[in-house]
Amino acid sequence: MESGSAQRRQAKCDDVQERASRHGFSPRGRLASRCNIRRLRDILTHSIRCLPTGKMTKGTTSFGKRHTKTHTLCRRCGRRSFHKQDKSCASCGFPRAKTRSYQWGKKAIRRHTTGTGRMRHMKDVPRRAKNGFRTGVAKKATPASA
Repeated sequence: MESGSAQRRQAKCDDVQERASRHGFSPRGRLASRCNIRRLRDILTHSIRCLPTGKMTKGTTSFGKRHTKTHTLCRRCGRRSFHKQDKSCASCGFPRAKTRSYQWGKKAIRRHTTGTGRMRHMKDVPRRAKNGFRTGVAKKATPASA
């Protein structure tokens, strides 16, 4: 008379054999050892997961929990690079005093350099330099030409 665990093992073995034959896997010989049963079970579960009807996706299950944004708009550069938790901008380095720039990012430096924006102060400088940066002085009177 067989014990309960031996009967369960035999039933499991029969079940695995039946499922294996259903999926086109025909083992050579008996499935006596536990190692063979485990190996066959792994093969079957993998084949079932890989079926097109299987619901083993990397979609909503892993990405559905991400419902908050990590980066928001930066006050200095205006890009969506300000990390909410770290309280620092990935693009310009705000709130640090100096703007973030690295020599390995030559194109990034070109994009942010002088002349790429409005230059509302710098475009007045050459004109003021011609006149010696005078301020608060009335214009010299010139005789009217006839």
